[in-house]
Amino acid sequence: MAADITAALLRVAAPRFALTLTGVGNFGGRTLWVGVDKNPTLMFLQSRIEGELQQIGLPADPARMFRTSSWCICADAGALVRS
Repeated sequence: MAADITAALLRVAAPRFALTLTGVGNFGGRTLWVGVDKNPTLMFLQSRIEGELQQIGLPADPARMFRTSSWCICADAGALVRS
């Protein structure tokens, strides 16, 4: 499945674009988030990725969090800290 996902993502292309960050924070001290303003090119890219992944049998995200006015990019804080 990993090879299928890689191949699907390699079929996706979008022009370069700038992101406007709208805030940062954390959930429970372990998950960092960065808010990103809605951007038409970013929305297009998300739609293309979702479409390619659906073609290989992965379901669409039922939460549709990417259809709101801003995005949230999250990461496990533990993975970001180097000792």
